[in-house]
Amino acid sequence: RCICCKGARYKKANTSYPGILLDQSSYGRAYTMIDGKHRMMKMIADGDKSAKFYVLEYDDIKDKLRPF
Repeated sequence: RCICCKGARYKKANTSYPGILLDQSSYGRAYTMIDGKHRMMKMIADGDKSAKFYVLEYDDIKDKLRPF
């Protein structure tokens, strides 16, 4: 029942690919998910207790982000 895709991307999600997180501990938040929302939702529904993720630092990607 995903708002963005009505479940289509959730059904096709391949949980063998790691998601991507942005470490935001210096901003008072632990992590922000950049990629992998549907995979994460599927892993939780399947009862998975752990997963692999790439963790990036803001300084590593800030020049790749576009302004709002």
